[in-house]
Amino acid sequence: MYMIKQSPIKDMDDVINKKEAFLYQQYLNNEYKREINKIEKSGTWKAGRISRFFSKIRAKMFGRFPSRKMYEQVITENNQLREQLLEQTAQIQQKSLYHEEMLSLERMQLLRELKNSGQLFTHFKETISSFEKYRIDMKETLVQIARLYMNEEPEIKVYMFEQILDILPVEDIPEFMIRIGIEEDVPLTSTASFRGSLSMRMRQAQYFPRLPEWQLDDKKSAYSFVEQFNIKVPHTNDYSYDIASLPLQEGIVIKPVNGAGGRGVYIVHDDTWIIDVKQSSDFQGFDELKSRMYKDLATGAVDEDCWFIEEIIYEDKQEKLAGRDLKFYTFYGKVGLILEIIRYPEMRYCWWDSNLNRISVGKYDEQLFVGDGVTKEELQMVENLSEQIPAPFIRIDFLRSENELVFGEFTPKPGNYDEFNKEVDQRLGDDYLNAQVRLEMDLINGKQFEQFHAYRKDLVTEL
Repeated sequence: MYMIKQSPIKDMDDVINKKEAFLYQQYLNNEYKREINKIEKSGTWKAGRISRFFSKIRAKMFGRFPSRKMYEQVITENNQLREQLLEQTAQIQQKSLYHEEMLSLERMQLLRELKNSGQLFTHFKETISSFEKYRIDMKETLVQIARLYMNEEPEIKVYMFEQILDILPVEDIPEFMIRIGIEEDVPLTSTASFRGSLSMRMRQAQYFPRLPEWQLDDKKSAYSFVEQFNIKVPHTNDYSYDIASLPLQEGIVIKPVNGAGGRGVYIVHDDTWIIDVKQSSDFQGFDELKSRMYKDLATGAVDEDCWFIEEIIYEDKQEKLAGRDLKFYTFYGKVGLILEIIRYPEMRYCWWDSNLNRISVGKYDEQLFVGDGVTKEELQMVENLSEQIPAPFIRIDFLRSENELVFGEFTPKPGNYDEFNKEVDQRLGDDYLNAQVRLEMDLINGKQFEQFHAYRKDLVTEL
């Protein structure tokens, strides 16, 4: 196996374009020769030799042989026509792009009109048919292009395969490309996808609802697992309440027992200052609080009238500044991504990679801020916790207190995990696959996950 040093995209494009321009010129020359031979062998050409001979004599005698000036005029006109054609092609492309942009802006209105006129389902079926045909055609075209580059120089073949692999969905990649990728060290990075891996994990959860990470999804019972590692958790009680029986007091956070994304979460500093976490807005009065909680139920933001309370974790208690969120995307002992959030007075986000560098991931780009990040010690603590969970991925959420990180919850399926840009999706996809292999190897080698099993026994006893 050999390693190929990759050239910049532009340089490799130039190499391939020049090579194909040369091949194209050779092709044209051969075509011209074939046409000339065909004409010269035709009976019409042979019969016209005498007339062509006298035509040349007349041209010389009477000056009708095409002059150099006439040739230059033809070439000039040809160039002008070519420029006009290129200009018209560019205009057509611009109009097409503009049309697509207009469709994008007006698409929802068009679909609403189709729905209201009873034509949406027909349009839907036609769209599916067209999409499937287009997908199949594109797949076949790209695969055939790959086959035609199989015998090219290694650098060109690798370059073309990388681009085709980057476009084809994983399920459409033919075996020969994977085989060549392994044998000739073509990176298969594009076959990795966080959204793809997590979506397949959700399918697995339909078969086995009690996957390890989902057993940690309950906010309150997860505290007993985390406390085994001497990680601080918010003070709470063991009770759940409906809205009517909820004890309203100062210095508490109210959360739905089954909730996500900040929906139905309220920070109650006191009767005069209550924060709606999801809306990043504040209000006052316990009556208004109950009214909003009932509205959460009515709109479906919260599934059931079942709530619990816990202490507020303050980043600055004197200023009543609630702790910011730190959400760690963990892959069996490795942190791949960190999201830092401040929720008040407005939502702001900051993304960090595993090397604690600020990055952009394609989500919340209009709401970014420069966060404080985490320490290497905090990162190590989270990775150690992640390594005790027998699952390839789980997000572990913390709150920043005045002195330390305080555990918040486990999240096996982050919301809108499909919105990461392609680069981040592939990198996290690689993290997922790497974690899956390491977990399998540890299980084969007999790792017991004692703390996880102890937590499960305690959970069964409580139930």
